[in-house]
Amino acid sequence: MPSEISERIDEEIKREAVLLREKKRKEVQVLLLGQAESGKSTLQKQFQLLYAQQSLEIERPTWRPAVYFNIIKAVRMILSELEYEFAARIPGDPHTSDEIVSEIIRLRTALLPIVAMEDALTSEINGGVSIPGGRNGGYVRSGWQKLRSEKQQQSPDSPSAEGMSFVKLPETASLAAKAISRSAMDIKALWQHRAVQHFIDNKTIRLDESAAFWRAPARSLVYQ
Repeated sequence: MPSEISERIDEEIKREAVLLREKKRKEVQVLLLGQAESGKSTLQKQFQLLYAQQSLEIERPTWRPAVYFNIIKAVRMILSELEYEFAARIPGDPHTSDEIVSEIIRLRTALLPIVAMEDALTSEINGGVSIPGGRNGGYVRSGWQKLRSEKQQQSPDSPSAEGMSFVKLPETASLAAKAISRSAMDIKALWQHRAVQHFIDNKTIRLDESAAFWRAPARSLVYQ
Protein backbone atom coordinates (compact mmCIF):
# COMPACT_ATOMS: atom_id res chain seq x y z
CA MET A 1 0.00 0.00 0.00
CA PRO A 2 2.69 2.62 0.85
CA SER A 3 4.39 1.91 -2.48
CA GLU A 4 1.12 2.54 -4.39
CA ILE A 5 0.60 5.85 -2.60
CA SER A 6 4.18 6.84 -3.39
CA GLU A 7 3.69 5.96 -7.06
CA ARG A 8 0.50 8.03 -7.26
CA ILE A 9 2.28 10.98 -5.71
CA ASP A 10 5.14 10.62 -8.22
CA GLU A 11 2.67 10.45 -11.10
CA GLU A 12 0.88 13.58 -9.86
CA ILE A 13 4.18 15.45 -9.57
CA LYS A 14 5.13 14.41 -13.12
CA ARG A 15 1.71 15.46 -14.42
CA GLU A 16 2.02 18.88 -12.77
CA ALA A 17 5.53 19.27 -14.18
CA VAL A 18 4.26 18.51 -17.70
CA LEU A 19 1.43 21.03 -17.33
CA LEU A 20 3.84 23.67 -16.05
CA ARG A 21 6.21 23.12 -18.99
CA GLU A 22 3.30 23.33 -21.41
CA LYS A 23 2.13 26.56 -19.83
CA LYS A 24 5.60 28.11 -20.04
CA ARG A 25 5.93 26.96 -23.64
CA LYS A 26 2.84 28.97 -24.55
CA GLU A 27 4.08 32.12 -22.81
CA VAL A 28 5.28 34.88 -25.10
CA GLN A 29 7.86 37.37 -23.86
CA VAL A 30 7.72 40.81 -25.45
CA LEU A 31 10.41 43.48 -25.19
CA LEU A 32 9.05 47.01 -25.59
CA LEU A 33 11.55 49.59 -26.78
CA GLY A 34 10.99 53.26 -27.44
CA GLN A 35 11.90 56.77 -26.42
CA ALA A 36 10.30 58.58 -23.51
CA GLU A 37 6.58 59.31 -23.86
CA SER A 38 6.32 57.02 -26.91
CA GLY A 39 3.51 54.89 -25.43
CA LYS A 40 5.35 51.90 -23.94
CA SER A 41 3.42 51.98 -20.66
CA THR A 42 0.13 52.52 -22.49
CA LEU A 43 0.77 49.48 -24.68
CA GLN A 44 1.68 47.44 -21.61
CA LYS A 45 -1.62 48.40 -19.98
CA GLN A 46 -3.48 47.36 -23.12
CA PHE A 47 -1.82 43.94 -22.95
CA GLN A 48 -2.84 43.65 -19.31
CA LEU A 49 -6.42 44.66 -20.08
CA LEU A 50 -6.65 42.07 -22.85
CA TYR A 51 -4.74 39.16 -21.37
CA ALA A 52 -4.10 39.71 -17.64
CA GLN A 53 -6.85 41.78 -16.06
CA GLN A 54 -6.24 40.13 -12.71
CA SER A 55 -2.76 41.68 -12.61
CA LEU A 56 -4.31 45.16 -12.80
CA GLU A 57 -6.52 44.46 -9.79
CA ILE A 58 -3.55 43.19 -7.78
CA GLU A 59 -1.48 46.20 -8.88
CA ARG A 60 -4.16 48.82 -8.16
CA PRO A 61 -3.53 49.34 -4.39
CA THR A 62 0.21 49.87 -4.96
CA TRP A 63 -0.56 53.13 -6.77
CA ARG A 64 -2.30 54.71 -3.80
CA PRO A 65 0.87 56.43 -2.49
CA ALA A 66 1.31 57.97 -5.96
CA VAL A 67 -2.25 59.31 -5.86
CA TYR A 68 -1.67 60.82 -2.42
CA PHE A 69 1.60 62.34 -3.67
CA ASN A 70 -0.16 63.98 -6.61
CA ILE A 71 -2.85 65.47 -4.38
CA ILE A 72 -0.27 66.90 -1.97
CA LYS A 73 1.91 68.20 -4.79
CA ALA A 74 -1.09 69.82 -6.49
CA VAL A 75 -2.06 71.58 -3.25
CA ARG A 76 1.51 72.82 -2.77
CA MET A 77 1.73 74.09 -6.37
CA ILE A 78 -1.60 75.91 -6.13
CA LEU A 79 -0.56 77.64 -2.92
CA SER A 80 2.85 78.55 -4.35
CA GLU A 81 1.34 80.05 -7.51
CA LEU A 82 -1.22 82.00 -5.49
CA GLU A 83 1.52 83.37 -3.25
CA TYR A 84 3.35 84.61 -6.35
CA GLU A 85 0.20 86.19 -7.79
CA PHE A 86 -0.62 87.90 -4.51
CA ALA A 87 2.90 89.32 -4.23
CA ALA A 88 2.57 90.85 -7.71
CA ARG A 89 -1.08 91.83 -7.47
CA ILE A 90 -2.44 94.96 -9.08
CA PRO A 91 -4.74 97.24 -7.05
CA GLY A 92 -8.34 96.71 -8.03
CA ASP A 93 -7.87 93.17 -9.34
CA PRO A 94 -10.93 91.25 -8.02
CA HIS A 95 -9.01 87.94 -8.08
CA THR A 96 -6.33 89.17 -5.66
CA SER A 97 -8.42 91.33 -3.37
CA ASP A 98 -7.77 91.52 0.37
CA GLU A 99 -10.81 89.31 0.96
CA ILE A 100 -9.49 86.59 -1.35
CA VAL A 101 -5.99 86.82 0.12
CA SER A 102 -7.47 86.37 3.60
CA GLU A 103 -9.47 83.32 2.47
CA ILE A 104 -6.44 81.69 0.86
CA ILE A 105 -4.27 82.37 3.93
CA ARG A 106 -6.83 80.54 6.06
CA LEU A 107 -6.83 77.56 3.68
CA ARG A 108 -3.03 77.60 3.45
CA THR A 109 -2.71 77.46 7.24
CA ALA A 110 -5.13 74.51 7.37
CA LEU A 111 -3.31 72.64 4.57
CA LEU A 112 0.30 73.19 5.66
CA PRO A 113 0.44 69.85 7.56
CA ILE A 114 -0.21 67.81 4.40
CA VAL A 115 2.10 70.00 2.28
CA ALA A 116 4.87 69.32 4.80
CA MET A 117 4.54 65.58 4.09
CA GLU A 118 5.53 65.85 0.42
CA ASP A 119 9.27 65.26 0.83
CA ALA A 120 8.83 62.27 3.15
CA LEU A 121 6.24 60.69 0.86
CA THR A 122 8.49 61.31 -2.15
CA SER A 123 11.37 59.55 -0.42
CA GLU A 124 9.15 56.59 0.47
CA ILE A 125 7.86 56.26 -3.11
CA ASN A 126 11.41 56.49 -4.46
CA GLY A 127 12.61 53.86 -2.02
CA GLY A 128 15.10 56.37 -0.61
CA VAL A 129 16.77 56.78 -3.99
CA SER A 130 17.51 60.29 -5.25
CA ILE A 131 18.92 61.53 -8.55
CA PRO A 132 21.67 64.16 -8.13
CA GLY A 133 20.92 67.10 -10.35
CA GLY A 134 17.57 65.59 -11.37
CA ARG A 135 14.18 67.18 -10.98
CA ASN A 136 12.55 66.98 -7.59
CA GLY A 137 9.58 64.73 -7.17
CA GLY A 138 8.54 61.12 -6.94
CA TYR A 139 9.37 58.68 -9.66
CA VAL A 140 8.60 55.03 -10.18
CA ARG A 141 11.40 52.64 -11.02
CA SER A 142 10.87 49.81 -13.45
CA GLY A 143 9.04 46.91 -11.82
CA TRP A 144 7.87 48.95 -8.84
CA GLN A 145 4.34 47.57 -8.89
CA LYS A 146 5.56 43.99 -9.33
CA LEU A 147 7.94 44.24 -6.37
CA ARG A 148 5.27 45.65 -4.10
CA SER A 149 2.79 42.97 -5.19
CA GLU A 150 5.35 40.23 -4.44
CA LYS A 151 5.92 41.63 -0.95
CA GLN A 152 2.19 41.58 -0.32
CA GLN A 153 1.92 37.98 -1.55
CA GLN A 154 4.81 36.89 0.70
CA SER A 155 3.10 38.29 3.79
CA PRO A 156 1.32 35.57 5.81
CA ASP A 157 -1.76 37.75 6.18
CA SER A 158 -1.82 38.96 2.57
CA PRO A 159 -5.35 39.39 1.23
CA SER A 160 -6.73 37.68 -1.82
CA ALA A 161 -7.11 39.48 -5.14
CA GLU A 162 -10.73 40.23 -4.22
CA GLY A 163 -9.60 41.98 -1.04
CA MET A 164 -6.63 43.86 -2.39
CA SER A 165 -8.32 47.20 -1.70
CA PHE A 166 -7.43 46.66 1.98
CA VAL A 167 -3.67 46.24 1.44
CA LYS A 168 -1.65 47.80 4.25
CA LEU A 169 0.03 51.01 3.14
CA PRO A 170 3.64 51.99 3.90
CA GLU A 171 3.97 54.18 6.99
CA THR A 172 4.25 57.62 5.37
CA ALA A 173 1.58 56.84 2.78
CA SER A 174 -0.75 55.73 5.58
CA LEU A 175 -0.15 59.00 7.44
CA ALA A 176 -0.71 60.93 4.21
CA ALA A 177 -4.00 59.12 3.60
CA LYS A 178 -5.25 60.06 7.07
CA ALA A 179 -4.08 63.67 6.73
CA ILE A 180 -5.73 64.04 3.32
CA SER A 181 -8.93 62.53 4.68
CA ARG A 182 -8.97 65.02 7.57
CA SER A 183 -8.26 67.91 5.18
CA ALA A 184 -10.65 66.80 2.44
CA MET A 185 -13.03 69.72 2.91
CA ASP A 186 -10.21 72.27 2.85
CA ILE A 187 -8.65 70.65 -0.25
CA LYS A 188 -12.02 70.79 -1.98
CA ALA A 189 -12.53 74.40 -0.89
CA LEU A 190 -9.12 75.37 -2.27
CA TRP A 191 -9.78 73.61 -5.57
CA GLN A 192 -13.22 75.19 -5.98
CA HIS A 193 -12.12 78.67 -4.88
CA ARG A 194 -12.98 81.26 -7.52
CA ALA A 195 -9.42 82.66 -7.56
CA VAL A 196 -7.91 79.20 -8.15
CA GLN A 197 -10.35 78.43 -10.96
CA HIS A 198 -9.62 81.82 -12.53
CA PHE A 199 -5.86 81.22 -12.59
CA ILE A 200 -6.33 77.68 -13.89
CA ASP A 201 -8.58 78.94 -16.70
CA ASN A 202 -5.93 81.53 -17.58
CA LYS A 203 -3.16 78.89 -17.55
CA THR A 204 -1.37 80.60 -14.67
CA ILE A 205 -1.72 77.40 -12.64
CA ARG A 206 -0.93 74.37 -14.78
CA LEU A 207 -1.60 71.24 -12.74
CA ASP A 208 -1.63 69.03 -15.83
CA GLU A 209 2.15 69.45 -15.99
CA SER A 210 2.70 68.57 -12.33
CA ALA A 211 1.27 65.04 -12.24
CA ALA A 212 4.24 62.76 -12.71
CA PHE A 213 2.14 59.59 -12.53
CA TRP A 214 -1.23 60.45 -14.08
CA ARG A 215 -2.04 62.17 -17.35
CA ALA A 216 -5.68 63.03 -16.66
CA PRO A 217 -6.66 66.71 -17.01
CA ALA A 218 -6.56 68.66 -13.78
CA ARG A 219 -10.31 69.23 -13.83
CA SER A 220 -10.94 65.47 -13.55
CA LEU A 221 -9.50 65.31 -10.01
CA VAL A 222 -12.09 64.16 -7.52
CA TYR A 223 -11.61 64.44 -3.78
CA GLN A 224 -13.63 62.10 -1.62
